[in-house]
Amino acid sequence: MINLLKIEWLKIKNYTGFILLASFFVVGVAACNYIVYLFIKNVLDKVEVSKLFLSGSPFNFDTVWTTVSYYSSYFLMLPALLIVILITNEFNYKTHRQNIIDGQSRFEFLKVKIAMALIFAVACTLVVIITALIFGATSGSSFSLNGFKNIGYFLLKAFTYNMVAIVISLLTKRSGVAIAIFFIYTIFENGVSMLLFF
Repeated sequence: MINLLKIEWLKIKNYTGFILLASFFVVGVAACNYIVYLFIKNVLDKVEVSKLFLSGSPFNFDTVWTTVSYYSSYFLMLPALLIVILITNEFNYKTHRQNIIDGQSRFEFLKVKIAMALIFAVACTLVVIITALIFGATSGSSFSLNGFKNIGYFLLKAFTYNMVAIVISLLTKRSGVAIAIFFIYTIFENGVSMLLFF
């Protein structure tokens, strides 16, 4: 498995799409949470009515894990989109056939893609944890792990998105179709989750 992951890393480490989408995710998570932080600080905190709904800043350590994981989840389509592009490229450029000719089994091909999906999900979760720690530390509140379970939910959602991306990519084998279906899925999934919430 380690050797297979090393091969995958050699494929993507200099790939422009990987560098761009990974950068967009990191910057997007930080920027989105910072915008929310500024909005709460400069707008809601100055409105007396907001005190009826907000009991302390959402970026204090008792709630920062929930806040950051929630707003960061809107960027989970980026690593999933990257997985779609990487897998469909395997079919477009016939590299999957070459891997099988070189001795890689179909099961190993699938296994390494699932491992990559998990690694991407863990990497995204680490970005969210670091972001939450930074915002929590600057809030002036004392350190707390209350609500840290939401980080676990974020990891589960990230891995689920990545697995859906793998399934769609393997079924369609075309990047344009796979991306379109994946976006339709995300819209449908978010719509259903909002209906269940209300």
